[in-house]
Amino acid sequence: MPSNGHPADANEYEISQLEKNRTWDIVVLPAGKKAIPVMAVLKTKPGEDSGDNTYRVRYVAGGHKQIEGIDYSETFAAAAKMPSFRVVLGNAAQEDWEIHQVDVKSAYLNAPLEETVYMNPPPGVLKPGQEGMVCLLKNGLYGLKQAGRGWQKMLTSVFISDLGFKQSGVDHSVFIWKFDEEHTVIAVATDDMAVTSKRMSDVIRFKSKLWEHFDITDLGEVKHFLGFAVRCDRAARTIAINQGAYIETLAERFRLTNAKPVTTPMEPGVQFSKEQGPSTPTQIARMKGVPYSEAIGSILWPVMVSRPDAAFAVSTLSQYIQNPGPAHWEGVKRVISYLLTTKNHWLTWGGRGNIIVEVYSDTDWAGQVNRHSVSGYSFHMGQGAVTWSSKKQHIIALSSTEAEYIAQTHAAKEALWIRTFIGEFRDGFESLPIPINCDNQGAIALAKDNKFHARTKHIDLRYHFIREAVEDAKIELNYIPTNDNAADIFTKALAKGKFRLFAGLLGLREA
Repeated sequence: MPSNGHPADANEYEISQLEKNRTWDIVVLPAGKKAIPVMAVLKTKPGEDSGDNTYRVRYVAGGHKQIEGIDYSETFAAAAKMPSFRVVLGNAAQEDWEIHQVDVKSAYLNAPLEETVYMNPPPGVLKPGQEGMVCLLKNGLYGLKQAGRGWQKMLTSVFISDLGFKQSGVDHSVFIWKFDEEHTVIAVATDDMAVTSKRMSDVIRFKSKLWEHFDITDLGEVKHFLGFAVRCDRAARTIAINQGAYIETLAERFRLTNAKPVTTPMEPGVQFSKEQGPSTPTQIARMKGVPYSEAIGSILWPVMVSRPDAAFAVSTLSQYIQNPGPAHWEGVKRVISYLLTTKNHWLTWGGRGNIIVEVYSDTDWAGQVNRHSVSGYSFHMGQGAVTWSSKKQHIIALSSTEAEYIAQTHAAKEALWIRTFIGEFRDGFESLPIPINCDNQGAIALAKDNKFHARTKHIDLRYHFIREAVEDAKIELNYIPTNDNAADIFTKALAKGKFRLFAGLLGLREA
């Protein structure tokens, strides 16, 4: 795309791209039909030198005016999950593969539209004699409810029918090519692709083939992906990601740039409850202008991507989003302050070793005010975590063994997914059991047989599913001491020393 030094230039360029892709036909609006609105979204990208900004205009259709059954039907579009990206990148790092990035330009404009949709024309599109006419959309456009689905269907067709890739059975936005010495795994997030391959020649071949179908940007070796920085150490066979820039913006947004540094996301021993929510008119008025839900939504992104160390704090504070009080808001601000204090921490995983994946599972029995236990797990590829969870259990467990058993079951479900997923591109992996480390001997014994029937007959049937996974050798349960269980960080607020230890076990290291 040429440099646009003025919004008017950016607008002219965008219109030319839309017309080049034959996004619409100019027609007379049929009687009884309605045209949806369109709006221009201007994005400013700061240049390296002061005043040297570039601009991008994107025309967005008013999908909020579309009528289901008339303007669209299905809207679901698969997108690779963050755990899938981390697993794909971790596999490439461990195998010392090439890791590149490709971006498809104006992705949605490539997919033909199946439904009949009329749209008001953007300014400057109509020529003399076309007054009052509208755009009959032929291709997808940003803002349309079905645009994402149409693009994903078209891209999948190109990968499978034209490029010969196999679609992952457990994540439909991951594509795999294996033939003799050729081995390529690609994870797709809408128009961004992480291309990992055993040989550089295969990366070049893939890009060349993809260029035959779409206008792409070859970004070379991956450095930034989906807004986070990426760093590879091929000698150590590790990969690391960091969201320092996002965290700085987050702190600025909520005016916490100069907040006092803190070393843990939640103060040890602190308890939150619904009773701390506002109850009087004065308290309600005081909290009305507090952007609590916006802050929770903003800090969820780093927790999902690169900061598992804040997962317990965010999971806990998210429970009070309907009626937060001052104590809850102070808790959210502490999390943001912690992320800012540790913005230079990188989540690192991969590395050399015989164990490809291992799991840590733990729970804090009845440690919360509501007496619901908190389950936590982390899945590690080498040095660090690739997927994790911190979640309140739905039922009140009657013992620590029962609570740990339920936590193991949640970990076992994730283990079966990751076992199948990695098995799709690592030969022989699916025949190996996933080791789950737990610090409760009773829960391990309970998962192996039913000899404690009298004390466990009340446990819901769905939690016994772990026994079948153990019997089928899909997972194996191992005991580890509590002080070595990295999942403890997902179950409670820890003191600084223990918190740092477990954050390190998760793979978080300062640059």
